[in-house]
Amino acid sequence: AITSDGVSTSLLYRETEKAKFKPVLTTNFKETMSPQFFTFDNKKLYASSNIGRDKAAIVLFDPVTGKEEDVLFENDEFDVDGLNYSRKDKKLLAASYTGVKQERHFFDEEYKAIFEKLEKQFPGMEIFMTSSTDAEDKFIIRTYGDKSLGEYYLFDRTTGEVSDIANPSPWINEENMASMHPISYQSRDGLTIHGYLTLPAGYTMETAKNLPVVVNTHGGPVASDSWGFNPEVQFLANRG
Repeated sequence: AITSDGVSTSLLYRETEKAKFKPVLTTNFKETMSPQFFTFDNKKLYASSNIGRDKAAIVLFDPVTGKEEDVLFENDEFDVDGLNYSRKDKKLLAASYTGVKQERHFFDEEYKAIFEKLEKQFPGMEIFMTSSTDAEDKFIIRTYGDKSLGEYYLFDRTTGEVSDIANPSPWINEENMASMHPISYQSRDGLTIHGYLTLPAGYTMETAKNLPVVVNTHGGPVASDSWGFNPEVQFLANRG
């Protein structure tokens, strides 16, 4: 269980349903300890944590001792906050984080091969597996892009076949939309700031000169924007 007073957050744990919850760890607003799920023997926790480090990493955490036991994956530049697993095979599949786009570190080679095949089929699109059958032989796939909201597909793991399910925004004409370009720059104190630049249709990074600029700043201090379709940004770019 997790409790918060608005500033500090506490992780609570109990061995059985008859036992009382006890505080295991308390963090302040600068720290993150986000449990993902229990290990497959139901004893430890997989979690995303930045305690003792600058960026959040996927760690193995013991809820009895309140101690981190191992770092499973970390990235020097971005917080790692996602972890996928196979419920059927009881194994970790991939850790994920938001970099320039959605990035994955694969623990499982078969799962990696599936994504590589899908990425070739949907070049330039973000790809997410949103659900699966209990047998994990069929998956609902959702794609996203910067010029549309993508589509839903059914992926047959056995045959490799991908078939359409639905387009959530068929009224959007991608030819009229603007591209979202990942950018980065150095702040005055030497920090690398990541962002996205959307140019009016017809302009490239090389030909865009002396255009008006709207800086659309996200909430902070630890939030991050992501690459993808943004109707407000598209409207502004459409107006030049």
